[in-house]
Amino acid sequence: QEGTHDALAGRMALNIRAGNFSKAEALLDSMPQITPRQQAFHFLMSLNLQMTASDSIILSPVQEQALYDIAESNFPESGYAKGMLSYLKGAVFMPNVPEVPVEPRSIEQGIEPETPPSGNHEVSIFPNPAREQVIVQFKPPLLQAGELWVTSLFGRLVERRVLETGLSSVELDTRHFTPGSYLLTISRGGKRMRPFKFMIIH
Repeated sequence: QEGTHDALAGRMALNIRAGNFSKAEALLDSMPQITPRQQAFHFLMSLNLQMTASDSIILSPVQEQALYDIAESNFPESGYAKGMLSYLKGAVFMPNVPEVPVEPRSIEQGIEPETPPSGNHEVSIFPNPAREQVIVQFKPPLLQAGELWVTSLFGRLVERRVLETGLSSVELDTRHFTPGSYLLTISRGGKRMRPFKFMIIH
């Protein structure tokens, strides 16, 4: 109905898509902020407007903590908050892999790259951007078995592979991927490498 939170949110989204940011901001300011979910929505949309108006944005510690609080909540907007954290901070969320618990931590907070006993391990992803296939190459070949995950920026698990010892490359069929950015994470021996970002275009 006209004037409700959902109606105002819909009108605001249309104005953002049309590039009418001042109108979208006015609509956002007119929306109620009574319930915790309404407050979370207002915070996310306010941050979204800042991102659309600027080429770069640096989160304050308060903003970052608020995003993590929303991301870990049961609100429908939690996926949006995860997407923002993935985009802005490199955070990785894999909610559908309970046997491999992953804390939402950013690269800046110290996700350490894995260093196998033989020395540094190079991981290459090509082509990037890709269309129908992505090749993940390991130099030298893997000395330990592990797992590979591909997630969307919103934390949805898209692909999962078991990595066998001695493997030198993995081919991912990306024809079923929706165009956009993805994060690839590799785990071996209980250690997790930095996430790699790649893009799919069709």
